[in-house]
Amino acid sequence: MGMFGFEFELKQAVRNTNTMLEICNQALQTAGFDDKFSEYESKSYWTFKTDHCGWEFTSPALRSNPTNLNKVGYFIKAMKKSLKRFPENELFYRHTGFHVHVDASNITSHEKSHVARAIVKFEPTLVRLNDKCRLRNHSYCMHARRRLKNALSNTTSSLTRDISAFISKYNIIKEHTSATKSVKDIIQKALANQEVYQTNDLHRKSPFYDHNGSLSCDTGHGTLEWRHGLASFDSEQIKNWIATCIFIQNAALENKIKLFEKDLTPSHDLSKEGLQNNAQELIKWLRATTYSESWMKPYQRNLIRWINKRMRASWKHTYGGRY
Repeated sequence: MGMFGFEFELKQAVRNTNTMLEICNQALQTAGFDDKFSEYESKSYWTFKTDHCGWEFTSPALRSNPTNLNKVGYFIKAMKKSLKRFPENELFYRHTGFHVHVDASNITSHEKSHVARAIVKFEPTLVRLNDKCRLRNHSYCMHARRRLKNALSNTTSSLTRDISAFISKYNIIKEHTSATKSVKDIIQKALANQEVYQTNDLHRKSPFYDHNGSLSCDTGHGTLEWRHGLASFDSEQIKNWIATCIFIQNAALENKIKLFEKDLTPSHDLSKEGLQNNAQELIKWLRATTYSESWMKPYQRNLIRWINKRMRASWKHTYGGRY
């Protein structure tokens, strides 16, 4: 799990393709990347194309280390400087996302479910680490806790029927053989940390992760795609959010999470104390993990400092007073 990449989306404030390409290449050079953008999609190159949002910039696979995280930060700063003549609302809106891809080429389907459990467990904190989280304002990215809670409480919902049919068709829960088995029982088995059998191309109705959810497993690149964040020119936010995705995915494999009924309470229904506890549980869990890569343990201190800073800012904005 030593690589990462990202997709960065912008509105088409700059209409001319050659002008935008020149801006992007200059930003790469300023950041210290000895590369250029290509208009042809490739896993090995920086790519540049138009999509439904406007412009989309995609990095190649980058080695996970502080040097490349800092370079990404410098790239974002350089882009901001080059486009400073445009107001923010001409560059970003609720559909311009920042997606992080973390290497999952050697991760089994069962191990992916551990990452998904970590996202469900710490979703109240993850939502608050982004100023404008896509889970709040984008129908493509749904709250994992809310999806699971609805499926447990409403056995007649279309979501529950979809999940039930998917589980029945592909027999993805161990020991599940009856098509009539209660979806509530099935999901509770999954919450109890029993094995979830799932292939990359059969995940779309999963109660844990969805192609249009906060974690996508069907990327075609051998990665897990973290879809929480909106694009922005906050370079500290961008590089620390990438680090958060890398650390949580690594920790989920080393220090496995178990979910309980209480872990399904949607973040907006949690008490102030519950939100504080969730953030502190995340920090404690990260500290307790033995990381597989040598750079991660020293970097952990900076990341935890940033998480605390972001949570204090979110707390002050939402509740006032001290966190």
